[in-house]
Amino acid sequence: MRTLYRLFLALVRRLMYQVVRTQVSGIEAVAAAGREGPICYAIERQSLSSLAVLVEECARADLPEPTKALAGIDHPKRRAWFYLWPRRRIRNLPRKPLHNRYLELLAECLREEGARDVFIVPVTVVWGRAPDRPESFFRRITSDAWGISGRFRHFLMVLVHGRQTIVQFGEPFSLRGALAGDSGEAVVIDRLRQHFRNVRTSVVGPDLSHRRTLFEAILTAPGVRRAIEAEAENSGKEISKVDREAWKYVDEIASDFSWPVFQSLYVIIEWFWTRLYKGIEVFNVDRAKRIVGEYAPVYVPCHRSHSDYLLSSFVLFNEGLQSPYKAAGINMNMPLVGPLLRRGGAFYLRRSFRDNPLYGAVFNEYVHQLFSRGFPVEYYVEGGRSRTGRTLQPRPGMLAMTVRSFLRDHDRPLAFIPIYAGYEKIIEEKSYLGELRGAKKKKENPLDLLKLVGNLRGQFGKVYLNVGEPIFLAEFLDRHQPGWRDHDYCDEDRPDWLNPVVAELAREVVTRINEAVVVTGINLTAVALLSQPRMAMEEDELVAQIDLCRRLLAAVPYGNSCIVPERDGRQLLNDVEELKLLDRIPHPMGDILQLCGDNAVLMTYYRNNVMHLFVIPGLIAAVFRLHEDAAEISLVELCRAIYPYMRAELHLRWREEEIADVTRDWIRAFEAEGLLVRDGDTLHRPERGSRQGYRLNQFAGVVRQTLERFYIVVVLLQHSGNNAVTPDGLVERCQLVAQRLSALFGFNAPEFFDKTLFRGFIDALLQLGVLEQSANGTLTFLQPARVALTYANLVLDDEVRANVELVARAHP
Repeated sequence: MRTLYRLFLALVRRLMYQVVRTQVSGIEAVAAAGREGPICYAIERQSLSSLAVLVEECARADLPEPTKALAGIDHPKRRAWFYLWPRRRIRNLPRKPLHNRYLELLAECLREEGARDVFIVPVTVVWGRAPDRPESFFRRITSDAWGISGRFRHFLMVLVHGRQTIVQFGEPFSLRGALAGDSGEAVVIDRLRQHFRNVRTSVVGPDLSHRRTLFEAILTAPGVRRAIEAEAENSGKEISKVDREAWKYVDEIASDFSWPVFQSLYVIIEWFWTRLYKGIEVFNVDRAKRIVGEYAPVYVPCHRSHSDYLLSSFVLFNEGLQSPYKAAGINMNMPLVGPLLRRGGAFYLRRSFRDNPLYGAVFNEYVHQLFSRGFPVEYYVEGGRSRTGRTLQPRPGMLAMTVRSFLRDHDRPLAFIPIYAGYEKIIEEKSYLGELRGAKKKKENPLDLLKLVGNLRGQFGKVYLNVGEPIFLAEFLDRHQPGWRDHDYCDEDRPDWLNPVVAELAREVVTRINEAVVVTGINLTAVALLSQPRMAMEEDELVAQIDLCRRLLAAVPYGNSCIVPERDGRQLLNDVEELKLLDRIPHPMGDILQLCGDNAVLMTYYRNNVMHLFVIPGLIAAVFRLHEDAAEISLVELCRAIYPYMRAELHLRWREEEIADVTRDWIRAFEAEGLLVRDGDTLHRPERGSRQGYRLNQFAGVVRQTLERFYIVVVLLQHSGNNAVTPDGLVERCQLVAQRLSALFGFNAPEFFDKTLFRGFIDALLQLGVLEQSANGTLTFLQPARVALTYANLVLDDEVRANVELVARAHP
């Protein structure tokens, strides 16, 4: 009889896999558990099709076969699988399975003397990805949703959605360990039930209520009603008119997710990626998979390109996760494009709504409704796209709304998931070059998308996405604001501690984004060539420098999330040449590779992607560019003094008390590569003119312009005097001096005099307490900056310092 059943199951598998295509995850953990003891699979629902998929995927992955008996266990059922939910009519279905005969018998087997432990592996099979939205009868009867389906509906579901089948093997757990205590198999049942629910939430998503129902929930919320009444009183309008105005705000903001539109967009995006890029490499996505379902996820990527909107949705959906609802600037709500993005999950926000309290109340409530209903959300903490390639200073607006929503309702835990997105070549390179040179930012236009079609046959290399370490909001608040749970918060509450805690959260988010950087050959090529006066190197020397950077980054890792390329320098350089970012100058003694024209400016963007990795080695190398030797303790003190300012601008991961050890690690790495020579406590640079001395100088160039900008700000402040200049006025003067230095010293890098960088650095000095701003807006210069200025003198050329001093005295 058992043989006949297995033959029947084999026939079902063969027929099903004519239409079924699966995406499988979690196999590695199951294989490891199978080497330790017998495996028993748990399926969510009694279903022949799900069992057939389980048997087929186990056979493909060479995992223990479910239909065979458990090894070493005398179980009466003689099989290694069971289901949690029985097949019953819905009206007779209990709220949860309190009893499972298979588990009860298995528990009895384990209590026998000498019985082996069994590892339970929950297996979730999801047919199709459509959320359960009741707008189409056919879609409703064929999509895999939360309810229990009948046989006919299940047949249609397999037929229609078979090519989008998700199979997720959960983390194996010890049955003996789970049964410890007096609760028996009920504990195992509850654990499996919660697991299946979490997985289904992460893959299928929560139920999508009708959009009008969501509108009514927002407009009847107490905070929105108060805002409507206040607006009516202040403006003299009738309540009904203000109600209509609030309704228009919700309609302007809210997403209108449509599964058919999303599927269509997915096909277009897939075509877009395959035509424009060589492929997408994804790292550490399991960090998101482990927590989605149990936590409400908030994805917080860096923002480098308009492609970011497509990238995260494409990758997350491809990895078996629900595509998040994405916050987009109202500028993206263009004709034709805006409605499509809205149906694909985008919701829109205005750049500023400080002067419109009604809009603010509506938007806050909409965000709260998303979180309270379990929707995954994505937004960019930087606000806009980075035109310089470095992570911008965070704007805490959306983070503050998220924290306030969580304070109102924190029954479900919330986690921020940082994401680094890197491109070997960005599609907006021409517009970025223009903006860096002073051109005004162009308004988005649908016609620009038509122009992009002309680039589709161009070569833009690969795209990289790396998931950083999550930030669990409840744990973060416990560390930074103990006792936050002791209060009940409403929608209008803004506790005194909110702003500083949100500011710290914003810094933590961008720091973890930077920590998840994926280093590419283009990044390392830019680091090497841009440190040269004429941005040119012999080919073999450039390859050697790229390999040196790889070895150093492996020797002194930048955290657990940073990805360093494993391919050698020659292969990486070939990739850069394929992208036509280098000019080759043939020569009998060896070809020379050079950056020319726009490529020289564009490569500063790719260098800035990874500049934070080279801050400490850059400071060390800058000392030896001007000095023959230095005491180790002096190098440590130099890095310790300047680090706070570099950390604020570049979002570096180390605490200030860690810098001494990090500096010593880099010194030892330099010694191992022969870049420094030790004599007791004194370190010497290699002989001038030697290859090792030449390579050491490369690292000094990485931080040179950052140090020069820092010097410009501090010297201008010093010569202006206290309470003599506002931040805006200081930014204008800094930009003029930087433009002058760029012309004098031939810096082909418009970002050197970018106002945004100067403004961000001045804001960082205010946060550090180096500057104070008076009531009238002017700045006061404090003593700590003078100490750092003394150290800056050790690493900057006399000529640069003299020119800055000259301009500062001539134009106080």
